[in-house]
Amino acid sequence: MEWNNYCVTNAGVAVLKKAIGGKKVTITAAKSGTDTVPESELKEQSVLSGIMRNVTIANATSQPEGYRVTLRVTNTGVKSSYIFKQLGLFATAEDESEVLFAILQSENGETVPDESELYTYDVSLIIAISDTSNIT
Repeated sequence: MEWNNYCVTNAGVAVLKKAIGGKKVTITAAKSGTDTVPESELKEQSVLSGIMRNVTIANATSQPEGYRVTLRVTNTGVKSSYIFKQLGLFATAEDESEVLFAILQSENGETVPDESELYTYDVSLIIAISDTSNIT
């Protein structure tokens, strides 16, 4: 699947500014959504459209080009198939509330079958920043 639209949200930019100011940033969660919004509205999103379920953060590492996060969607516990079209990464800055940090969106989506067949879908993204020492 091609993720045609992706961005750090306005709230995510605010979190990055706090990291530059010395606050620790923590990637807290990932979720999938079943709907889309116009590309021009992605940066303003504060929640995903049609949240279906939590997504596993399979790996998160500091890399020379930024911070690499791998998200994993499985069908464990899925009773009926669904299509997700958004993936969201959530984060907090030290002593702050959780926000939708970054969002990926596909017009076509990815079908997650019911749990009767084995299914795993991984997607990696790189948060391009110059100093990742304050992100965990």
